[in-house]
Amino acid sequence: MKTESTFTAGYSRVDITPTESVPLAGYGNTMQRLSQGVLDPLFATFIALTDSENNTLLLCTLDLIKTADFYCVPARDAISKAYGIPRENIILSATHTHSGPDFSASEYEPIIRCKDMIVEKLTEGAGMALADRKNATMTAGHTYNEGLNFVRHYVLEDDSVAGDNFGSFKAAPIRDHVTDADRQIQIVRLCREGGKGILMVNWQAHPTKASTRVTEHGWSHRPFISADFVGACRAYIEEKTDCHFAYFQGACGNINSRSKIPEEDSVADHIAYGQKLGDYILAGLDQLSPLNAGKAEAGEAVCTSPVNHKENHLLPHAEEIAKLWKETNDPALCSQEAKKYGMNSPYHALHIIRKASLTGDLSFSVGAAHFGDLAIGAFPYEMFDTNGKEVKEKSPYPMTFILENANGTNNYIPSKRGFEHGCYEADSCNFLPGTGEKAVEAALTILNQFYQEK
Repeated sequence: MKTESTFTAGYSRVDITPTESVPLAGYGNTMQRLSQGVLDPLFATFIALTDSENNTLLLCTLDLIKTADFYCVPARDAISKAYGIPRENIILSATHTHSGPDFSASEYEPIIRCKDMIVEKLTEGAGMALADRKNATMTAGHTYNEGLNFVRHYVLEDDSVAGDNFGSFKAAPIRDHVTDADRQIQIVRLCREGGKGILMVNWQAHPTKASTRVTEHGWSHRPFISADFVGACRAYIEEKTDCHFAYFQGACGNINSRSKIPEEDSVADHIAYGQKLGDYILAGLDQLSPLNAGKAEAGEAVCTSPVNHKENHLLPHAEEIAKLWKETNDPALCSQEAKKYGMNSPYHALHIIRKASLTGDLSFSVGAAHFGDLAIGAFPYEMFDTNGKEVKEKSPYPMTFILENANGTNNYIPSKRGFEHGCYEADSCNFLPGTGEKAVEAALTILNQFYQEK
């Protein structure tokens, strides 16, 4: 196998931890979950890959819940202008921690300051990675975890399907998960002349270990900033190897993290979980083989869909539930009342109201890129694992990373089967069923075009 194609690889990491108390993302009523301290810092991690013709692919993974448009767009523009890299060659993605700043609270002064800080840090971090470039070689492979992630949709004894949001899965005995989770852990190792190596890992599970604990009264949300298991895994890998580490979140829109580690309800559980994932990664290093480097190319395609107005007939009832929730602040009562009208929760009611105000077609951009035989699909939403697996299976390249929550975020877009199951992800999606499959096709079209031209 040909492996020699001159290229350089650079790495940088900048601290993006808020310096003041901020609302934490990932659950409802975030202004009631203001941070009260830092368990571990948040970072933006950059990798710059430059081919022999001086084309650069710049990848960034941020310890945030998503890449919000209002900082992602100016950051990509600033980086492109400052360093002459085409905008489509700059891919910003998020690890999806539920213990970072909530940028939906965009009028809250600490969040405004945090946004400005992140744009500045991203521009700085990009320059640092470019300055750090060194001659490199690339190896790649994959391994599989056992039991660290699971599909959070369940088949109940009455053949209905429920999700683990809002405790709805407790309504009847669970027979099974609707499908098995994507357990593949993809690993790329960059060995550099005169510098530390770089480990790039692509895997999928919701980082919610540090943000919640289970009590006899249900979930309790923790008020601490944390990169969750991603940060713990990074620290563990860098302690055990002479490599920098970069984690890229895969298609985890319907996948949660599971752990049988004794510290399950401890505030340190995300550390034990991250180290367990790290053990799988370390074991996978023995299975790496050379991967061809080559030309760096990237492209974007626009996907459109009408607004999903299929539940507009429930709007009057949704407004009743929203009013009841405001009056009582009792999610259990509101969920009970919502189910009488065919809604899953008060959140479902709010999504119906929100979508009713939307008109016309909605659009979003899907990104795709490759660096030699390493391909990347970048999707600006929480992607279902079945759609992610389809991209990996149909990609013409030997190794294809899936990056969700990339370059701006549009919440969830379930697979067609996910829409059939319903649950929270389908309730909150603005787009019609089939939009996720359109995005898969768009990414594969770009990758196939690059592959045929090489």
